[in-house]
Amino acid sequence: MTAVAGLTWLCQRDPGINFLRPDKRAEWMVFPSAVEVKARNVANLDTLFRREFILQRPAAGAVLIVRAAKRVELTINDRKVDLVASHNWKNALTAEVAGLLHNGPNRIEARVFNDNAPPALWLLLTGDQFSLRSDQSWIASCAGSAWRGAALATSPRFPGRGNSIDSSERTISSLTKVWPLWLLFGGVALVFCVGGNWWLHRYSINANWMTVVIVFGFAGLWL
Repeated sequence: MTAVAGLTWLCQRDPGINFLRPDKRAEWMVFPSAVEVKARNVANLDTLFRREFILQRPAAGAVLIVRAAKRVELTINDRKVDLVASHNWKNALTAEVAGLLHNGPNRIEARVFNDNAPPALWLLLTGDQFSLRSDQSWIASCAGSAWRGAALATSPRFPGRGNSIDSSERTISSLTKVWPLWLLFGGVALVFCVGGNWWLHRYSINANWMTVVIVFGFAGLWL
């Protein structure tokens, strides 16, 4: 239990571990890139997350809470949000942003940089009778790509057709390819069973010799 507790603490606190600490108030979101299994070269890739919303009246107060893996530059209506930098990207950054909001349409943009994992963003904006959170309603652009709907980091991703790790193998089609080999192994096993039974009945053999025969038989099959 101590080891599990220690590992959990490290995952949630250590900035060297690429673990997105969950917080039910909002969702971690990423750019919906294709599934990859190859190693990434060290590169400081960026993803721009954008969300537009409408306020019906001036915000008397608005508090922004943000986490980003691993560095973020944030603007509201093209005005920079001053965030106090933290040595640990897993810590939440907070700012009062009521002065950056206005009646009618508003736009919030967060550019997230990460050098060894996909950039990810967690954000919560709350004010007088309004709330905005990071979720699938945002759009995202990776390194200047076309805008796409943001994906939740917790959602499973599967390789599509054309992906290098999509073998497109199906159970039925695989069976049509391997059934001759299965028949061969079955025939070999049947010969061993019938032959062994005949040999045991024809010749008397003690338990020690039987053990040796079985061991060497399995060793031969393994090789």
